Amino acid sequence: MNIISKSLFIVLGIFLFVYLSLYLLFISMSPLPYSLMDFNKNGWVELNDAFWAIDIETRKIQKNNKTCLEYYSLKDGLSVYVDCDKTS
Repeated sequence: MNIISKSLFIVLGIFLFVYLSLYLLFISMSPLPYSLMDFNKNGWVELNDAFWAIDIETRKIQKNNKTCLEYYSLKDGLSVYVDCDKTS
């Protein structure tokens, strides 16, 4: 292996490590369930989806006389998802 291929291998390894680390960090920081993080509906939770998911919080709301957990965007306060099965 020459010096260029070794350097390329190292750079790609570092890039992959940083990408996966950010991906896992963003997913772990979001209160939104992983199954709902696919915002662009392409079948994959990409780094961009995981990044947008950290901008979501939860609040309890009343809906049809039930206490529900609403996931809402911190940017504008709009509802992303309402789960009436969870109240924690």
